[in-house]
Parts: sequence; structure tokens; C-alpha cells
Amino acid sequence: MAIIYSYPKNTDILETDVIVGTSTKLINGKRKNITKNFEIGSISEFYNENSSIAIAGQSNFFFQKNIAPGRKAGSISFAAGGGDNTPFNNITSLRVSKFATSGNDIIDYLNTLVGQAIIITQTDDLNNFGIYKFISITQVIIEPNFYDVELESVNANSNILEDKFYGIAVYPGFVNPNIDPGSSINLTTIGSTGPATFIAGVLNIPDYSDLNIRRNAQYGNVNYCGYAPFGSLESDPVWTVTKITIALNGTVTTQVYNNVTWTSVPI
Repeated sequence: MAIIYSYPKNTDILETDVIVGTSTKLINGKRKNITKNFEIGSISEFYNENSSIAIAGQSNFFFQKNIAPGRKAGSISFAAGGGDNTPFNNITSLRVSKFATSGNDIIDYLNTLVGQAIIITQTDDLNNFGIYKFISITQVIIEPNFYDVELESVNANSNILEDKFYGIAVYPGFVNPNIDPGSSINLTTIGSTGPATFIAGVLNIPDYSDLNIRRNAQYGNVNYCGYAPFGSLESDPVWTVTKITIALNGTVTTQVYNNVTWTSVPI
């Protein structure tokens, strides 16, 4: 064998390329070092499956279909088991281990995801994914190391597959994960120079300059906030309502209603 540095450097790395290394195993209670070839693809799979390389905000799990032997640490599954090849878009809940595949207890982190937008993506094929609003997380009494997570699907592609590994992370694509796409929000500012606006994904409400009368009410599933001069009645046409609408594609439009009586707030 020639001196190592005499071999040419390879800048075109393939998954099938091999690296010479040492495999350590216990044989008859003693550690044995055995020289072996390791494929680049196998090394990559090892890191994905065991979360050996930390990515901030991402935790890895494998999807377990057969729960008859018991749910495994580091798994995600359906409460009743099964579900292989379920479309991501149809997933509304998962039973999640409080341990990631790395073996670390991450329940405190999972609790911070409530109300956030998250993505669940296959680690070896990022085109297989689901984007969800993380609604709630509840400990399973009879399986205390597992938690039921309620999800609301937003966008997805492909299906969840048995024994594949998936990364769960906060998804940064929402203007506000607590505002559902397609919903209408009515905001009014007090003594402001203009309506609330979205700038670079941030909701900006002008500063208050006085203490006019404020009123909040709910019509159906739409909340209204209005303001009027001191002493105004609800029946006076002096209320101002600013309606902010977030379309399904994420675009935002605003509409200002002036001289509205509170009893005829526009929907």
C-alpha cells in the first residue's frame, strides 16, 4: 500500500464511495478492532438515524408501524399503530416519544412547539414532508414516555413510510403561525395615524396617542376590535374597523371601515 498522501484527492464524492476504517466490536467480552470499508451512504444514514450531528431546532424520529411489541424510544406512530403510506396531508395526530433517536429527553423542547408551525420531513428525501400547526401535546397516561400531538395540516407532499426517519423542526414560512391562512382579523388602533400593517412578516400596530373608547366583540368566529371618541354610543356611526385578511397563499390585504355603528360591524 502506498503512502496515504500519495493518492489523489476525490472532489466528486458518491454515496457508493468507501472509506477505510476500524470497526469496534465486543467478542467474548473483549473489544476487537477490525479493519473494514465504510460506504459514504451508510455513514450518512447513521448520522440521520441517530441524530449524531445536532441541527438547532430539529429532532429526529423513526416512524413505527408495528406497535405490537411495544412502542420504541425515538419513534413516532399513530395511536392505534399501522398507517404506513398515510398521506402527510391526512395526518391530524401522532404519538411521539419524549426521546429522540439520539436518546436525549426532549419533552421540554416539544412543549415549546405548541401554537407553532412545524415541518416533519423525511431525512433522506426532503421532498417528502408535512407542514402543520402544532395544536397541542398531551402525555399518554398508560405510556408515560409518549405524548399525543394534535396537528393541523397546512401543506404536504407524499406519504409517511414505515421505518423511515423524520426530522421535526419549527417551520419559518408563516407570517404568524397563530394566524390561520384564509382567516380574517379585524384590528383597530387608538389615536393612530393609520391601520395596522404587515412589514417583512411582522405585524406593526401604530402607537396609541389617547384613550378613546374601545370595544371588542365576536361575531361567529370573527373577532372585532373598534374605537370611538369618548362618550360615543354603540349605535353612533363613529367606529373604525380595520380588517386584515390573510389569503390561503399567504398574501395580506387590509380594508378600513369608517363611521361604522357597532351594531352593524361589517363581516
